[in-house]
Parts: sequence; structure tokens; C-alpha cells
Amino acid sequence: MDLVADSMPVNRFKKIRRFLHFKDNSDTLSFQNDHVAGIRPVIDAPYEAFCSAVDPEEYQSVHEMVIPFKRCSSIKRYLPNLETTMTVTMKKRVFNHVSLEKRLDCGRHFQKKSEQKYASGC
Repeated sequence: MDLVADSMPVNRFKKIRRFLHFKDNSDTLSFQNDHVAGIRPVIDAPYEAFCSAVDPEEYQSVHEMVIPFKRCSSIKRYLPNLETTMTVTMKKRVFNHVSLEKRLDCGRHFQKKSEQKYASGC
């Protein structure tokens, strides 16, 4: 650490660190279809470890979580009937009250107003 501290000021080091990342963006096909491709290894690592340790049951269910979201993102959806109109949808596969799989719904699927009241599945 002393080598870096002696060779450049703190502000210069922070500017360099701001733009430093270790992701290979040459594979653009994964970014076209998956909006969270940059963090997909972090999301998938616990899922793979959990799936190898658990034997899933015969009956499973899918839960949908609608998360209010106010930041800029390409995966948020506009739902005019909710109090917070911008949301991110996450779907979970669950059995025996244990979440087996979580996936962000990154699609651009907009439903008609007549279909929205049945979208939650309740």
C-alpha cells in the first residue's frame, strides 16, 4: 500500500479506482438478452450451491415479488394501478417455505388493464 501512497495523490487514485473494473464486455450477446449479466455470477453462485445440497420436492410454487423502485434502470416496469408506479418484479421458486431460485423479471411485457388484476395469481 505504501508503494501506491508514495507514487500518487489520493484523489488521483480514487479517479483511477472509479473506472477500474474486471469484467470482459466483449461478449455483447449476454448483455442484449440479460440486463443483469454483469452481476449474474454473483446471483448464480449461491443458487448452484443450494441446488446441489437440496433435493427438491414434487410440489413447488412460484411467488412473485413486486419491489418499488425509483432509480434509473432498464428492468423496471410501469404499473399505473399501484401507488409507486415504477417497480421491479422478482420471481421465486419455493418449496417447503424455502426459496430455491430467484430470478429478476427483465422483460418488457406490459399487460392490458383488464388482465392486470389477475396477474398476481391470487
